[in-house]
Amino acid sequence: MRRRFLFSIGSLILTIALLSSCIKGENDEVAFSIDASVRAFSIDSINGVKYPFSIDLLRSSIYNKDSLPYLSDTLLKSFVIDTFSVSGAVFAADTMMSFPATVDLTKAMNGADGIMFTVYAADGRTTRNYRLDVRVHLQDPDSLSWGQIANLPEDFQKADLGTSPKVVNFGKQLLIFSSLDCYHTSLDNAGSYALEASAISGLPTSVDWSSLQLFDDLLFVRTAEGDVYTSADGQLWGKHPSLSGGVKTLLAGMSQLLLGIQTVDGTDYFCHAKADDPTWVLGTAVPADFPSANTHVTAHTTYTGVERVILTGDVPGAEAQEEVVPWFTFNGEEWAALDTKEMYCPYVGHPTILQYNDWFYLFGNGFEAMYESPSALTWSEVTSKFMLPAALKGKQCFSATVDADKYIWIVVSEAGNNQLWRGRLNKFGFKRQ
Repeated sequence: MRRRFLFSIGSLILTIALLSSCIKGENDEVAFSIDASVRAFSIDSINGVKYPFSIDLLRSSIYNKDSLPYLSDTLLKSFVIDTFSVSGAVFAADTMMSFPATVDLTKAMNGADGIMFTVYAADGRTTRNYRLDVRVHLQDPDSLSWGQIANLPEDFQKADLGTSPKVVNFGKQLLIFSSLDCYHTSLDNAGSYALEASAISGLPTSVDWSSLQLFDDLLFVRTAEGDVYTSADGQLWGKHPSLSGGVKTLLAGMSQLLLGIQTVDGTDYFCHAKADDPTWVLGTAVPADFPSANTHVTAHTTYTGVERVILTGDVPGAEAQEEVVPWFTFNGEEWAALDTKEMYCPYVGHPTILQYNDWFYLFGNGFEAMYESPSALTWSEVTSKFMLPAALKGKQCFSATVDADKYIWIVVSEAGNNQLWRGRLNKFGFKRQ
């Protein structure tokens, strides 16, 4: 009764205004709209950003497709609805609303009961109920979320992945290599990653999986004899006729170049080869302090549009090392150290570098800490958010890669208990960053 009474007063005022402004005959009637639909809805901005709301007329619901930012729930206890456009009036319970209005939106947050509004058309009789739902991110966008891939096949868990296992993403497939098999799974499986094993053929047992590189849509790996083998699927391999011989290691695959180290007349040289001319071209001699063992690389494009490779690894024969010194190259012929005596990265065994979210991250055996740098030159330890899985602490033999969907994959070689982990910054799972 209260709603009808209040709205009747509003209708009466509107009627008087219309009669006062128009010259009508005594038999003319004023027809009021029966439209009880919501035409527009919006809330105040959050941190200067407006988040649009959709109106579903079929389901009589109002909701935001792009979730509000993390911790917005602390603001919603008293928040402003600045637009609620209808032809008549809006009631919440028995109260007629006027907008802008301050409302407790937590009652409509993330699947709660929602807030019900009743829209009266201008005729004062036609009504329609609308439910307001407000979606809010409950995950910190700048934190890493990790999950261990469960239900791995028993033969993978017990496989001999060696002390230098290797995982790569290749042709929308995740490949993990053991001494006998190539384990693979599609990266399009939307969370179901059932590893399958395929026998490896055409490779000698002296293969060095730590040297595995991707280049020109092929896989390249070296053997202890200094030869290079290639594969289009990770299973069937063949010796490369012009790249084999004297290869000490393969360092990286760039968009146009395969990089390595070749020994000629007892001296180690940086070398590179092109896809259309697969023969080694020698560069400068390899310095004694170059980290050519247990290497890991990340390739990226600089702000000036130039492709650059950054490499980390262990220095062969070096005594106890104090710091990890990354090296970089633009062409594979010459390399330079990213060395600084201040804010360096403390030494970790098997140093692994990743370029992720426009920053560089580095960790190693034991998973004791993660280090970060904006340029791979000055480093600091990460103390929150971008953290490694606590369950990996103490693990020693591993390999890591990043796929096209920004997932970080880590495979751990541990006798009888091989593991596979996947992590990603939460924000890369949000439609709106």
